[in-house]
Amino acid sequence: MIMREMESAPIPGTNIRTDKIQKFNWNTQIGELGSNAMIDKWEINIDTSYQRNILDSRVLTIAKNWQWEAFGRLLVGNRSDGGLFIVDGQHRLLAARKRSDIKDLPCVVFNSRGSKHEADVFLVSNTLRGPMTALQKFKALLIIGDPVAIGIKDAADSLGLTIPEKSGGRRKNPLGEESSLNCIEALVNAWRTNAKDAERCLVLCKEISKEYAITKDLYEGVFYLNQKMKKIGDFVYNYRDKLIACGYVSIVSTIKNQQIILGYGGYRVSASGLLAVINKNKRKKIIIEELMVA
Repeated sequence: MIMREMESAPIPGTNIRTDKIQKFNWNTQIGELGSNAMIDKWEINIDTSYQRNILDSRVLTIAKNWQWEAFGRLLVGNRSDGGLFIVDGQHRLLAARKRSDIKDLPCVVFNSRGSKHEADVFLVSNTLRGPMTALQKFKALLIIGDPVAIGIKDAADSLGLTIPEKSGGRRKNPLGEESSLNCIEALVNAWRTNAKDAERCLVLCKEISKEYAITKDLYEGVFYLNQKMKKIGDFVYNYRDKLIACGYVSIVSTIKNQQIILGYGGYRVSASGLLAVINKNKRKKIIIEELMVA
């Protein structure tokens, strides 16, 4: 359901509403509305003084997987001397230049006062419009029927795990609520590596976490450790009872301690923490050299 927010805000204790722009002192210098235009891709210049560094891999990916429906419009500044400069959409512009079947590009053109003005617009457009989160991307993958996303959703449903509406959220769920997955990006990466192992690791994480949300540190640690243990003929699931008995809080605390000792985090450090839990009070330790912490 699409919610429509009121343009005005109520004054407490009255039926009077006041304009939000005045009430909250919002910016009133909103600039000029640009105009739509189709522009030859070779007529648009790039000012490297404020543009980001070009990622060739990103340009190539866009070029190879071109889709007009996802292209949107480039933001272009029209300087007083008639020069046209890309402000937002540099990688899309360069991708278009790699394709022989594309000539003109849809643009929104505004009157530019020069590179300083364009840099300000560039900063605002890239600050206010945040990057797509892993959760947003996952939900889009679900809609288009991506098999990995569907596999994760099916597994989560079967385990009584919820996919959160937004990133973050509470760590511990109130009694009666389903545990949530705070590790979507890690799940997608694991599923693409080995779906069967990824699902078995998710089951184990659910058993360990119980009423807690499954975090990225926990899931990455379990999955990566299992991948390493397979190489020596062992599996992390073989230590299920010990991990469950140790408990979520203790395991997460051990992982955090490893991060403090090393001064950084990541899936290897999380796996190292899990391995330390498994090796505790174990007569014959499991040795995985790259996961051992002095």
